[in-house]
Amino acid sequence: MFLDIPNNNLSGSDYEKERDQLARILENSLNEIYIFDANTLKFLYLNKGALKNMGFLIEEIQQLTPADIKPGYTSDQFRKLIEPMISGDLEVLSFETTHLRKDGSTYDVKVHLQKAEYHGKEALVAIIIDISEAKANQLLLEKMNKKLEERNEALDEFAHLAAHDLQEPVRLIHSFSDLISKKYEHLLDERGKKYLFHLGDASKRMQLLIQDLLVYSLVGKGEIKLEPVHLFKVLDKVKMDLIEKFSQLNGVLQLPDSSKCDPIIKGHFISIYRVFLNIINNALKFIPIDTYPFISVHFKEENTHWLIQISDNGIGMEKDVLKKIFKPFKRLHNKDEYEGSGLGLATCKKIILQHKGKIWAESMPGEGSTFYFTLPLK
Repeated sequence: MFLDIPNNNLSGSDYEKERDQLARILENSLNEIYIFDANTLKFLYLNKGALKNMGFLIEEIQQLTPADIKPGYTSDQFRKLIEPMISGDLEVLSFETTHLRKDGSTYDVKVHLQKAEYHGKEALVAIIIDISEAKANQLLLEKMNKKLEERNEALDEFAHLAAHDLQEPVRLIHSFSDLISKKYEHLLDERGKKYLFHLGDASKRMQLLIQDLLVYSLVGKGEIKLEPVHLFKVLDKVKMDLIEKFSQLNGVLQLPDSSKCDPIIKGHFISIYRVFLNIINNALKFIPIDTYPFISVHFKEENTHWLIQISDNGIGMEKDVLKKIFKPFKRLHNKDEYEGSGLGLATCKKIILQHKGKIWAESMPGEGSTFYFTLPLK
């Protein structure tokens, strides 16, 4: 009933013990194991697991072929599938399919086929792994991911509409607080001036938050046109926009030699600009007192993408907060210490994911931070 095993220089009695042990393992395996004739395709052997799961008696199953229990295959299609094994072109064949039980129910399986000799006949040995539970879990995960995407889209839409509608009233609050300050400040006592200052400051921070929220909600909405983007051109724009800040802080931005590398990625120029702007602006912001900012940018070309590295000599971060910094509104410092909405790095992550890349950071308190992200080659 079972396949012959190599002698391996065993004595007769030892060989029989080895053979019996192998037979018991095959017979009692939880996986389905069966053997069928390579010419007639008739089943020659099925272990207990296969008979139990499919519900057939051995006498019934021996009248069938693998094609009879595979609703997705005709006999000719199944012969065509296994032909490379019969001819010797393939040693092992693996594929996923559906099996049919005697009661008409079906289940998903992974099939591993191997050619062998069985009682002098050319045969194929099949080891079957039931993957129906894994398939069901996969479908459930896909449904959950789809629901999550729909909820995220709804949240982004809400954030966009809310931020858009808040712009006008906040603008009015800011404008009128300025007017009161200009026209009536001389009528106010110190407490009144203090209240007015806090009102104006709060309205400025609210305007910044709304602007950042609008940008964050718009990332990933609709299709973006991907085209070749020269990263040095992106950095030129970032330098121009931050030139005053660099000058005020006596900061230095060190770039690679453009004559030795010209990184070009496939992406959306303005989106990639926002990533560099946010990270470099943060490096200028989170700097120790009496320290001049020093920021360096490095490029490394890999198989399918460019790896970008931006390092600074800032205040650094604890290891346990590195995963939190890319989440919306995850501020690590008090607003009075460092300005910002807590959406900059979250926006960077959305942009990089939209470009099928990855983003992460390494840091140590007092030793600065290094941000890494990947962007696809042009």
